[in-house]
Amino acid sequence: MEIEIKDLLEKIKSEGFAEAEKKKREIINDAEKEAERIIKDAEKKKEALLEEGKKEVALLKEGAISDIRQAERDMIISFKSSIENIMKKLLNESVRDTLDEKGLLELIKKVISLGYAEEGDRILVSSSDEALLLSTVLKKTGSELEKGIVLSSTGAINGGIRVVKKDNSSYIDMSDEEIAESLSALLSDRIREILS
Repeated sequence: MEIEIKDLLEKIKSEGFAEAEKKKREIINDAEKEAERIIKDAEKKKEALLEEGKKEVALLKEGAISDIRQAERDMIISFKSSIENIMKKLLNESVRDTLDEKGLLELIKKVISLGYAEEGDRILVSSSDEALLLSTVLKKTGSELEKGIVLSSTGAINGGIRVVKKDNSSYIDMSDEEIAESLSALLSDRIREILS
């Protein structure tokens, strides 16, 4: 009986070990499968995050490039505008300097001699130029003004002249602003050409 008990104990022991070994293998297999699933899920998440990150970086890069291009366009427009404004300012100053007393006298003589001002027409000058010119113009162009062309002042111009036809139907504007504006339009086209 002792041998039977021993055999029985051995049998129980070996079956217990076998059962435990089987359970151990099942647990290890389940753990390995779970680990594989977790690793695969982690890989998928990693790939998705990397892809999302790449897309986000591409969008940020695209946005930055677009912002840089817009800033470049704005800077070029601003630069061109600044150059045009400087040119207009210099041109206005140059025209004003040219239309000093001597320049105005020459302009008035030309207007009269070329027939742009005739009997009954008025030649308007700025209020500040009127007193200065009246005596000088009358001395130097007196005969033409005696033909019925009237020299008077207006607050509408700062320099230069404006010839108003006798019936007030039209006028020829040779004010400093108009001359500068006309020249500026020509120069602006040329400046744009150069800066392009």
